Amino acid sequence: MSFNINPCKACWDKYSKEKCNINTINSCVAETAAAFSGISSNNFLIGTDADTNWQSCMEKMMSAEGRSKCDFQLHMAPVFNQAPHYFPTLLYEEKNPDKALGMCEQKCNDLKFNRKTCIENCITDRMAVEIPVKTNENRVNKKIHKNICKSMSTKPGNQKSVRIIIPAIVILVLVISGIILYRNSH
Repeated sequence: MSFNINPCKACWDKYSKEKCNINTINSCVAETAAAFSGISSNNFLIGTDADTNWQSCMEKMMSAEGRSKCDFQLHMAPVFNQAPHYFPTLLYEEKNPDKALGMCEQKCNDLKFNRKTCIENCITDRMAVEIPVKTNENRVNKKIHKNICKSMSTKPGNQKSVRIIIPAIVILVLVISGIILYRNSH
């Protein structure tokens, strides 16, 4: 099963009920993205999908606060992982986000320090996982597209049909135009 990772969505959802500043979202997005990279640094992000996610997220946050790149220079927050992020590894192993979340919380409960922050990391990391939805509508649309493509394919029989139909339509239009002009002149 494949997953999309969206740290921005996770952090917006995490802090949506409280008034937070852009630095809180910045730290959350950078830390969540770093957790999924397996590297506890934000240096890996440059030029990746995670970097694009961070940039669009910060633009959205600045816009929400009435700020822009012109009046607010923002850089990705440094990552200081003091509490572990078990979830990404468990997700990779289990291929099931909900099962990985339960296992992550269990591992955090075994910690002597940072238990609460560790569980919070599990929840935030889980919120970053988006499962692509395959709907029946998508399948039907693909089937229709496939059938249309088949009917318009360049098989020799289809080319012959097109070669006959187009001149017939042109002749029909000319005949009808001639009749209309003849009637209007008399």
